[in-house]
Amino acid sequence: LFSDAFGRFGWIDFNDERQRRKSIAILSIIFPIIWSILYFQIGKPGFMVIIGGALTMIILLIVVFAAIIMRYKWLPQELRPSRAFDLALWLSIVAIVAAGIVSAVKYFVV
Repeated sequence: LFSDAFGRFGWIDFNDERQRRKSIAILSIIFPIIWSILYFQIGKPGFMVIIGGALTMIILLIVVFAAIIMRYKWLPQELRPSRAFDLALWLSIVAIVAAGIVSAVKYFVV
């Protein structure tokens, strides 16, 4: 995921397998170190799980937005899905947004 993002930003040549593997290897060392430092600095694993969940929800909302744009703006007419697939897409969007709202209300209001 991060190697793909680095390629999109132009930080690495994504088509160069050697660079991709190198970035993955470096990140597989860096991320656990960062997580460990954060744990020892914050010292509240429950709070860290809540923050991780909130960040994951933000990422899911970005994915929802991208799915809507791709489905209704970028999709070639010949690849248009059936109504059942559209229904499944919108049901999953509603479920993701509802889960985000319920989680936010539970954490911030209750």
